[in-house]
Amino acid sequence: MINEAFLSNYTDYHLHTNLGDGKNSLPQMLKGALKIGLKTVAVTEHNFSVHINKRLRKWFPDLDILSGFELSSLLGHFVIVGVDAFRANRMLADNQVLKKSWHAPIKEEIIIKILEWAKENKACVAWCSILPINILN
Repeated sequence: MINEAFLSNYTDYHLHTNLGDGKNSLPQMLKGALKIGLKTVAVTEHNFSVHINKRLRKWFPDLDILSGFELSSLLGHFVIVGVDAFRANRMLADNQVLKKSWHAPIKEEIIIKILEWAKENKACVAWCSILPINILN
């Protein structure tokens, strides 16, 4: 089991709240992150971004809170962090992906378009494979 001291000064770029498929509210998640010693977190709901307002940042001054989203696809899941939530959601809506079920397939050309948008907006992108490794060889 990982203890709290191990997590001190660490970052979690992949958090889900009850706004998506998580169990806890955003404030509950942030309190939990502080409790275990995280310094930076990113809220990355499936196919939509949560706006982190100034009031929330004042409530959690010891925590760097980033906006992002998890682009869910049959190619894997892409965690995209460091975006403006309003612009991200507008872009996702324009591509008919906003709040789309993470079980629903997203066309490859749409994924590429969104990843290009992330690059243009200097976002951090991480790919999480959902495929067995031998398929990728």
